[in-house]
Amino acid sequence: MGTGERLELMGRIKSFQREIMRIKRAQWLMQLANHALKAGGEASLKGFGFSEEHIAQLRTRMISGQCPFGMSTFRRNQEMIVRLQKEIDSLVNIGLA
Repeated sequence: MGTGERLELMGRIKSFQREIMRIKRAQWLMQLANHALKAGGEASLKGFGFSEEHIAQLRTRMISGQCPFGMSTFRRNQEMIVRLQKEIDSLVNIGLA
Protein backbone atom coordinates (compact mmCIF):
# COMPACT_ATOMS: atom_id res chain seq x y z
CA MET A 1 0.00 0.00 0.00
CA GLY A 2 1.39 3.35 -1.05
CA THR A 3 1.63 6.49 1.03
CA GLY A 4 -1.35 8.12 -0.70
CA GLU A 5 -3.53 5.09 -0.13
CA ARG A 6 -2.45 4.87 3.48
CA LEU A 7 -3.26 8.57 4.04
CA GLU A 8 -6.68 8.10 2.43
CA LEU A 9 -7.32 5.10 4.66
CA MET A 10 -6.30 7.07 7.75
CA GLY A 11 -8.59 9.92 6.67
CA ARG A 12 -11.56 7.58 6.36
CA ILE A 13 -10.82 6.06 9.77
CA LYS A 14 -10.62 9.53 11.35
CA SER A 15 -13.90 10.47 9.69
CA PHE A 16 -15.64 7.41 11.15
CA GLN A 17 -14.10 8.11 14.57
CA ARG A 18 -15.40 11.70 14.48
CA GLU A 19 -18.87 10.44 13.59
CA ILE A 20 -18.79 7.98 16.50
CA MET A 21 -17.82 10.81 18.85
CA ARG A 22 -20.60 13.02 17.45
CA ILE A 23 -23.19 10.28 18.03
CA LYS A 24 -21.89 9.58 21.55
CA ARG A 25 -22.12 13.30 22.38
CA ALA A 26 -25.68 13.37 21.03
CA GLN A 27 -26.53 10.33 23.17
CA TRP A 28 -25.14 12.10 26.22
CA LEU A 29 -27.15 15.26 25.48
CA MET A 30 -30.32 13.23 24.95
CA GLN A 31 -29.82 11.50 28.29
CA LEU A 32 -29.28 14.87 29.99
CA ALA A 33 -32.42 16.21 28.33
CA ASN A 34 -34.48 13.22 29.46
CA HIS A 35 -33.28 13.65 33.04
CA ALA A 36 -33.75 17.44 33.00
CA LEU A 37 -37.32 17.18 31.73
CA LYS A 38 -38.21 14.53 34.28
CA ALA A 39 -36.80 16.75 37.04
CA GLY A 40 -38.58 19.86 35.71
CA GLY A 41 -35.34 21.52 34.67
CA GLU A 42 -36.41 22.67 31.23
CA ALA A 43 -34.42 25.89 31.56
CA SER A 44 -31.18 23.91 31.55
CA LEU A 45 -32.05 22.54 28.10
CA LYS A 46 -31.41 25.98 26.60
CA GLY A 47 -27.89 25.77 27.98
CA PHE A 48 -27.47 22.44 26.22
CA GLY A 49 -28.31 24.15 22.91
CA PHE A 50 -31.91 23.01 22.49
CA SER A 51 -34.21 25.50 20.76
CA GLU A 52 -37.51 26.63 22.30
CA GLU A 53 -39.34 24.70 19.58
CA HIS A 54 -37.43 21.49 20.29
CA ILE A 55 -37.96 21.86 24.04
CA ALA A 56 -41.70 22.27 23.40
CA GLN A 57 -41.72 19.08 21.30
CA LEU A 58 -39.88 17.17 24.01
CA ARG A 59 -42.23 18.53 26.68
CA THR A 60 -45.23 17.41 24.59
CA ARG A 61 -43.82 13.89 24.38
CA MET A 62 -43.28 13.90 28.13
CA ILE A 63 -46.82 15.10 28.85
CA SER A 64 -48.25 12.39 26.58
CA GLY A 65 -46.46 9.75 28.66
CA GLN A 66 -43.60 9.11 26.27
CA CYS A 67 -39.93 9.48 27.04
CA PRO A 68 -38.67 12.69 25.35
CA PHE A 69 -35.89 10.75 23.66
CA GLY A 70 -37.10 7.17 23.48
CA MET A 71 -35.14 3.95 23.69
CA SER A 72 -35.54 3.35 19.95
CA THR A 73 -33.50 6.50 19.30
CA PHE A 74 -30.73 5.34 21.61
CA ARG A 75 -30.85 1.86 20.08
CA ARG A 76 -30.54 3.20 16.50
CA ASN A 77 -27.62 5.38 17.53
CA GLN A 78 -25.90 2.45 19.22
CA GLU A 79 -26.42 0.31 16.10
CA MET A 80 -24.81 3.06 14.02
CA ILE A 81 -21.85 3.22 16.40
CA VAL A 82 -21.38 -0.55 16.07
CA ARG A 83 -21.56 -0.34 12.25
CA LEU A 84 -19.04 2.49 12.15
CA GLN A 85 -16.69 0.63 14.49
CA LYS A 86 -16.90 -2.43 12.22
CA GLU A 87 -15.98 -0.20 9.27
CA ILE A 88 -13.00 1.13 11.22
CA ASP A 89 -11.91 -2.40 12.12
CA SER A 90 -12.21 -3.44 8.47
CA LEU A 91 -10.13 -0.46 7.32
CA VAL A 92 -7.50 -1.16 9.97
CA ASN A 93 -7.26 -4.75 8.74
CA ILE A 94 -6.84 -3.52 5.16
CA GLY A 95 -4.06 -1.21 6.33
CA LEU A 96 -2.32 -4.05 8.15
CA ALA A 97 -2.54 -6.43 5.19
